[in-house]
Amino acid sequence: MIDIYCNEKLIEKIRNGDRNAEIEIIESNKALIYKIIKDYYYASKNVLDMEDVYQAGCLGLIKAVRNFKPELGNKFVTYAYYLIRGEVQRIYEEHSKREMTMSDIQIRNSDGVVMESQEAMDYIRYERKSWEDEWNHQKITDDKIMVDDLLKKVTPLQKKILVYRYYDDLSQKEIGELINKSQVFVSREEKRARKKLISLLDQKECIY
Repeated sequence: MIDIYCNEKLIEKIRNGDRNAEIEIIESNKALIYKIIKDYYYASKNVLDMEDVYQAGCLGLIKAVRNFKPELGNKFVTYAYYLIRGEVQRIYEEHSKREMTMSDIQIRNSDGVVMESQEAMDYIRYERKSWEDEWNHQKITDDKIMVDDLLKKVTPLQKKILVYRYYDDLSQKEIGELINKSQVFVSREEKRARKKLISLLDQKECIY
């Protein structure tokens, strides 16, 4: 049984910069992580892929810690479930695509040396992360300030849907499960909220 009070204390410590608390919260929620990832874990092709799946589950948990907003009305464990599952699905799909394509291509590193499959995947991930971090850091900061302001203009439920959809990368079906609404309802409210935000963005552009 997960100690909810313990989670709350650890979340506060992590948000205050305590890196040791990240290890503690992973340990205290290990049963939850394995419960969510087990199908992907045992379907993995090798030990390294299994480790990737587990690490993705841990990443999903830490992402949930950093993004969790209790004011949106969900329990942390419920919210974490979707982020853990989402991270694991993504890494598992990466593995599946690699199995289909890596045998057909050769990738050279910056020194011109042909890399083995695992080296190539690590190289791609590192290069993509470095480029995205450098390119997007200032843009993400500016956009987030603007979006935070715009989200005050939609209804509380629409704000919740947009946050889950675009901050946490959840599907409409997952959001529906979180807020106890149908996928059709989520889709409709997302479209209404986006339409309103687009109109507000157009107004801002006119001002500039």
